[in-house]
Amino acid sequence: MSKKQLTILIIVIVCVVVAGGMFWYVKQNKQKPVNPPVTENEKEQNNTSDSSSIASTTEEIATLTTEQVDTSNWETYRNEEYGFEVKYPEDYIIKKIEGGIYLKHPSVDLVPIHPPKGGAVSIALTKTKIEDEIKSIEKSDPPFTRVRSQKEYILDDVKGTEIVGTVAEGLDFYEIFIKYNNKEYLIDYGDIGLDYSKEILSTFKFIK
Repeated sequence: MSKKQLTILIIVIVCVVVAGGMFWYVKQNKQKPVNPPVTENEKEQNNTSDSSSIASTTEEIATLTTEQVDTSNWETYRNEEYGFEVKYPEDYIIKKIEGGIYLKHPSVDLVPIHPPKGGAVSIALTKTKIEDEIKSIEKSDPPFTRVRSQKEYILDDVKGTEIVGTVAEGLDFYEIFIKYNNKEYLIDYGDIGLDYSKEILSTFKFIK
């Protein structure tokens, strides 16, 4: 092949590659949908619609979760002295602590190697005041361990206060302070197995 023929061949190849690239580019742009500009009113309507959809979906999931949980084979712990009763899954470990109990699923000790199949909840009488507990938390390891919120919490139709905090590892913890029949209670649970812990608390009842 002569030098002139080689040059012509290279030019032909370059032209084919360029033409192919242009064809692909045009085809890709034709496939992309062209969205018209969104007005401020449309943005607000979309945001409202998305929020409503999320709220609706969340309610549906919560309802399904509650209906699907079978507590028929759960054990019941009842203590007249402490003034409460609560149900818990039969595979939980129950341990007596000062003024109350500590409920824990064995899988909690295997986190993070294995996912939890339950949570851990402590329910006990306390003399600790919520103000002192908040001060203690905020002094323990600032700014990593801190109280993030404080709000009302209803337990068995009795009003209490829940504080939500975060520890250095990034996990949240929850503490409920509640008073009933001249007894003050502290209920403590955390992020690990949170759904299970909330389900246990839904069965909590004060002994009237």
